[in-house]
Amino acid sequence: MTVIGALLILGASCAVSFCLIREGTGKVTALEAVCRLIMHIKQNIETFGTPIDGILECYSSEYFEKSCFADEMRKNGIAHAASCGRIALREDAETEFKAFAENIGKGYRDEEIRRCEYYLSLFEGYLSEEKDRLKRYSPMYRYLPPLAAMSLIIIVL
Repeated sequence: MTVIGALLILGASCAVSFCLIREGTGKVTALEAVCRLIMHIKQNIETFGTPIDGILECYSSEYFEKSCFADEMRKNGIAHAASCGRIALREDAETEFKAFAENIGKGYRDEEIRRCEYYLSLFEGYLSEEKDRLKRYSPMYRYLPPLAAMSLIIIVL
């Protein structure tokens, strides 16, 4: 019975470790996808002067397709899709993305380019922070829960 309990504690701690690493990786992936979307919008406005609806209609991203954000964006617009919260962003990044989504396409060409540049630099900063956080905490996420579980098992046995 004690062995089963020890295995359950160890298994649960490994599962927690896996979930923490996966969550961090998901945030990095989401921020990369948002950066690519903003860059795509900026490039299309700069190069072709395409209206925002035309840009979003032809945009494709594997991450956005999996999260159903792309379908929502094409059907109801980017502002509605952003407000649904289908992207795994941290709270401050999600707020900024909603602000970007609500205001994009409402200004003149030069304003839109500057808006995209501002938000792109902002999200690149968020991405850099998340990558650093994942790099710094990943070993802790990987080893600390199993080590804590093993020490608990040793104490109990």
